[in-house]
Amino acid sequence: MANGKILIEAHSLINNERQQEYGDPQSCFRAIAKMWSIFLKQDVTPAEVAICQTLVKIAREAHGHKQDNLIDGAAYIALAADLVTLRPEDTPDAVIDSGEEEGLLVGKLSPVSWIPTPEGAKS
Repeated sequence: MANGKILIEAHSLINNERQQEYGDPQSCFRAIAKMWSIFLKQDVTPAEVAICQTLVKIAREAHGHKQDNLIDGAAYIALAADLVTLRPEDTPDAVIDSGEEEGLLVGKLSPVSWIPTPEGAKS
């Protein structure tokens, strides 16, 4: 039996199936970080999003074993490692805060006006 089989599965998942479903992880996690930052009223980085998602999978695994929890947890921690060094210019169609619209502009999507601009932010 080979060690680390779930790492191979996690690698395949984040580079094939999930990218086809959700787009590139850098843009997706930037959008999530921006939304969480507004909701939590504190800065959240894309890497912190991936780490928190890993913790969700660990909590689910603590409740009861499911192989999906371990594969997804490994995938999220791998993405966290990639996202730690991410710079804004590395991500096409990343979250854009134009300062001209209330709320967010995410990639090529329309402004999301139901998300309030944080107090003290540019409006």
